[in-house]
Amino acid sequence: MAIKKQPRIDKTRQLFVDDSIIAESRGTHRTLHQLTKDSDNPIVHCDRPWEGNDIRAYGSIWREPGDGQLRMWYLARPRDLDDRRFFTSVCYATSTDGLHWTKPDLHLCDFWGNTANNVCFQPHWKSDKATGRFDTVSILHDPSESRPLRRYKTVSYTHLRAH
Repeated sequence: MAIKKQPRIDKTRQLFVDDSIIAESRGTHRTLHQLTKDSDNPIVHCDRPWEGNDIRAYGSIWREPGDGQLRMWYLARPRDLDDRRFFTSVCYATSTDGLHWTKPDLHLCDFWGNTANNVCFQPHWKSDKATGRFDTVSILHDPSESRPLRRYKTVSYTHLRAH
């Protein structure tokens, strides 16, 4: 028999969308309201060639403890000019308020002969033996990691197709 681990309750904010960590309540009721889209949405636009016309928020957003800056990793789906198929890139942006985002040139990945872009990871590859891709990429922050360049980890779905 599996024993369900109880969530940690401390002084941090808790989101109560269900009763899983509420021991008891009297004289209260939960009211859920319909979400409304902000008139400024989307707040991140496809405005770079490597983003194509499809940005997906399958990535992650983390607030950096040191400077409070928000860091976002998101998926962009441009077309592959060689074979006209879609492929996915993981892109990076920063913000101080979560509404206005900057997409810095990282010079990490070549996109159509140019590294002046905010692509930090190209999770598709082709070879004469196989084609592979990553999807639904999430970035995890590990503040206990002593090496700064390894504080961010990637979790994703991987698909490999042999030719």
